[in-house]
Amino acid sequence: MDSFAHRLPRSNYFLEIRRGTRALGNTICLLLVTVAISGCGRGLPATAPVEGIVLLDGQPVAKASVVFVAKEGGRTGSGETDEDGHFSLTTFETDDGALVGTHSVCITKREITIVGHEPVAASPDGTSTAMMRLKTHERWGLPKRYADPQTSGIEVEVAEGMEPLRIELTEREKTSAPKL
Repeated sequence: MDSFAHRLPRSNYFLEIRRGTRALGNTICLLLVTVAISGCGRGLPATAPVEGIVLLDGQPVAKASVVFVAKEGGRTGSGETDEDGHFSLTTFETDDGALVGTHSVCITKREITIVGHEPVAASPDGTSTAMMRLKTHERWGLPKRYADPQTSGIEVEVAEGMEPLRIELTEREKTSAPKL
């Protein structure tokens, strides 16, 4: 022990450590509360509600992921289509929309089905046990080009008061961007 510990009776030494730890804990807690209060409701970039429908060859697309990627960076807005192809986006809070500005959009629908399994042998040294590896089948419900914001060809200007979007996708690749 250090010389400080020798000067105090054992019980006082630990009392001093506990007081110091408590003071440090109180300081950290106060700092965190101050940061939380000062950041609540302020400092977030402006968002605007975004909702719409996604269609593939004129038919609603259910259970697709819709993601708006801001051209100038920042948090993405995302949502999922319902059974009728309708969606609304969330960025910071439920249904708050997307950041105001220009966005590249990607839309994906991917289904992964477990089609079986195969055994994975245990290690010879006995450090791991025998396991099973799942065999899966991946099926894309939309053309893969729409899954990447750089190849989807979909660009949207998000602004306050905008009308619901109608995003029309096609199975076959066209030379022009998808119709909004």
